Order: sequence, then C-alpha cells, then structure tokens
Amino acid sequence: MKNPILHLGLLVSASLASLLTAAALFAQTPAEPAAVGGEDAKIEVGSPLMLRLFDGSILWGKIAGHDAEVLEFARLDNGGRVRVPWARLDPSQADQLLERFGYVDHSSEELMIEADRLELSGGGDVIGLIVNRTEDDLLVKTAKAVVPVPKARIRGASTRVQVPALEVYTREELYQQGLSQLDPKSPQSQLDLAVYCEKILDSAHAVEHYQAAAALDPSFKPAELKVAIERARTRAQNQAQLDYLHEVDVLKKRGRYDEALARAEAFTELFPESPLRADAAKKKQQVLKERELALRKEVVNLWHSWAGRFAHDVARQAEPSLDAAIAWIDDGMSEAVLAAVTDELRRRVSPSVEPDLVRRYWTERGQKGETVKARNATYGQGTWLLGEDEARAGLEPETGEGQKAQGGKDSERARLDERIKRYLANQAAVKRSKVNADDEG
Repeated sequence: MKNPILHLGLLVSASLASLLTAAALFAQTPAEPAAVGGEDAKIEVGSPLMLRLFDGSILWGKIAGHDAEVLEFARLDNGGRVRVPWARLDPSQADQLLERFGYVDHSSEELMIEADRLELSGGGDVIGLIVNRTEDDLLVKTAKAVVPVPKARIRGASTRVQVPALEVYTREELYQQGLSQLDPKSPQSQLDLAVYCEKILDSAHAVEHYQAAAALDPSFKPAELKVAIERARTRAQNQAQLDYLHEVDVLKKRGRYDEALARAEAFTELFPESPLRADAAKKKQQVLKERELALRKEVVNLWHSWAGRFAHDVARQAEPSLDAAIAWIDDGMSEAVLAAVTDELRRRVSPSVEPDLVRRYWTERGQKGETVKARNATYGQGTWLLGEDEARAGLEPETGEGQKAQGGKDSERARLDERIKRYLANQAAVKRSKVNADDEG
C-alpha cells in the first residue's frame, strides 16, 4: 500500500513545480497579460495564456498561431503544440479571443434606418422618406428616385418602419454621410468608417480606410485589421455578387419570399466559381424559414377572420332554417374557411401554398415556439362553443318546481327553445367579435 503522506507530498511538489514554471514563463514578458482584458490588452502570437477549455480543464502556454477555425497553442507542460478548435474552448474566452483577432464580422450587420411606409389602396406600399407635399401628392425619396405618390391612393396614415439604409439612400450618399464624421488622423476613426462602409456594402472604400488605420499606427489592432483587409478585398472583388445577394435580403424583408427564393437558388448558376456560394445557400435557408414563420402567423389570423365572416353571413341569411345553419357550421364551415384562407395566402404570401399545409399549420398553432395571440370570449360565447353538456358539467341537477315546470313542457317546444337560445347567443358572439376586430384594427 502506498504511503498516503508521501503520495500527497509528490502531488504538492508537482503542483508547485507547475506553478513556478508558469510564473517563470509569464515573468519573461511582464508587459503582456495572461488573460484577455480591455481595449489595451495585447494578446498576439507569442503571448502567454492560461487557456480554459470547454470541459473545465486548463492549459498553460503561449499562443503559437490562429485562424478562423482553430487556435494553435504551445503547451508549457510538455513543449508540444496543439490545434484547438474554437468550439473546444470556454465560450467566454473563445468569444473574447475571436473578437480580439478580428474573426467576429460586425460588418455583416446591415445599416438600418427609420423610414415612412405608405400603404396603397388595392395592395402594395411605398417605403422611403417623405420629403415634400403638394396638393395632390406626397413626394417620397427612395434610393432610385423621388417618387410622387397620389394622396388618393394612400390608405390610412403613414407609419414609421426600420428598413435597410440602401432602400432610401444611394451608396455614395451614405458614404459621404459617414465621411463627414471622419477624423483622418485617428486609427480608430478610420476603422469605424471602414466598418460603416462594409455595412453599406461599399467594400472598396472599406479597404481604403482599413489600410489607412493600419498605416497610421502599425501597433493598432494588427490582427483584426489584417483579417478585415483580406475580407474587404475579397468582397470588393465580388461587389456585383454582394449586390445580388443584397437584393435577396430586400425581397425577403418586403415579404416577397418566392422571388427571394428564386434569386438565391439562381446564384450558383450565375456565379459558379463565386466564394460567396455558402452565403447564397445561407440566405436561401433564411428565406425558407421566414416564409414558414410568416405563413404560420397568417394562417392563425386569417382562420379566425374568415370563420367570423362566414358565421356572420350565415346568421344574416333568412332563407335557411336554423337547423340547416347549425348543421353547416358543424360540418361545412371548416372546409369553407380552409379554402378561403388558402386562396388569400396564395395571393398575399406564395402561390405555392396548398390546403394540406394550411390545415397542418392551423393544427400546429402554438406548438412550434411562435406566439399565438390571445382572443377574448364572454361567458355566452364559451357556453356556445363548449356545448350544453360540457357547459353544464358539474352543476347540481334541477329539483322541485323548476324540474316540474321543465317536465311539463312539450319536448318539441323545449328543443326549439334551445335552438333559439343558441342562435341568439351566436348572433351576439358574432357582433361582439366584429366590434373587437374593428377596435383592434
């Protein structure tokens, strides 16, 4: 049996040796911190580091290299080198290092601004900035032109919406706005303008200002600038393709999903050797996902809307008997609502919508993480929706005079009275639903 005291002493000695060696390593470069700190921290190739791994273990050593996929690390304990995927690191440390080395691409966040949206009668809209008014028109600035919009065609008041800046201004107009804020002697100002240029898809100017930042101060974020310059150069060489993919985003945000999908799918055929093929594939998946979310939301809204319309129409009809109206609501209304919702979705979202898809989305409402809008119901509506048996479940049976009075009624008269009550309750429910819909609208 091993001596436990001797075993503990060996462990302590090994731990002290490791700590002393690490201290000696870090003492060689006292000006460089061992962990990623604030803006002034200088973590570069050769910097000593305590590397925290995803499983909680740590490695002591120095950074030997890095790229977008892995961190190359020279281990202190055995002198070997390991290539550690970023996903294997502690997430917080990985994020800090990726940010420090310039692998986090903030330029992909497109510049957004507030604009005016004018909804037109007959469908469609105009989005831009209202710059003037005449007696008959509103003058709306877009990136292509100043468009006169006849007041007679505008439906309701204008609303403020967030849109990509390139829908309202030209790329040159946006660049001049950014350039007016530049301090040409500040590396940080040059970097900020370069990132701004990438947000407006102006890659050529982005390269220019990234290079200006590096030239002003070679010690200013060298790793980040190196990656950014290479990225911006690649984009500048493929500016036409970037503009093409931007149109996919614009169509998607305007709800024209089928056009956006067709454009994304055609990218590989138009640019078979493009380095942006992965971006096109990603945008295709984004369009498919957003189209599904839009359909799921619209199915629920339109189903309630059409159900209310059909119920209101049947209630107003004089010719069908009450029995026939109730039978249609029970048996035929669902199919009528399904057909109406499908037709409207084909017009508003995508001609490819099929009834089976609509029925599935209606059945799955609230099950896929989407928020389903709460709808109010009164006591009378609840009784009508539940039916007499479920509505009266748990109530005490009638006794005494009330029971005798009920028993004295003719059975046919009692059945007719019940139908009349259901009809009146249905009428009241439809009227309240219409009032609530008008208030919400």
